[in-house]
Amino acid sequence: MITESKANVDIRIYRFMAFGDKKLIRISTLNKDNLFLEIFSVENYADSIIYDKKFDSWGANLKSKEMTSKYNVLNLPNLDYDFITSKQLATVNDGNIYYVEAKIGKNFTFLTFENPEIYAKHFSEQVPQAAPFVKFISDIEKLTNTKIH
Repeated sequence: MITESKANVDIRIYRFMAFGDKKLIRISTLNKDNLFLEIFSVENYADSIIYDKKFDSWGANLKSKEMTSKYNVLNLPNLDYDFITSKQLATVNDGNIYYVEAKIGKNFTFLTFENPEIYAKHFSEQVPQAAPFVKFISDIEKLTNTKIH
């Protein structure tokens, strides 16, 4: 459970595809000198690691915070069913759902992004939080050379 994590920065992004594939993306630090970025495929109770990298450099805590603050990901409003229906948008059931669980120091947050790729493409004005989240995931993909969505 993330609340028991000893890391100063621990961000876990759970990605669920409507018809199958599930992934866990974890960005974490244990001290100011190490940044860990891991991506797991989670299927049928068997986790398999897709990407695992440790960045050894002074300022890893700053680097991890920069990754999330660039698009202000931890402060974006939820893009969940309640938000979508309150804006009277079409409900999309075929795509990706992301749950973001984050611990920074002693602060915790939990966010939901339902199908941000679709809403960023077709409803960007009504759903301004979708595009930054999609760009954040895209940056992680570029950094890891791994396809997440």
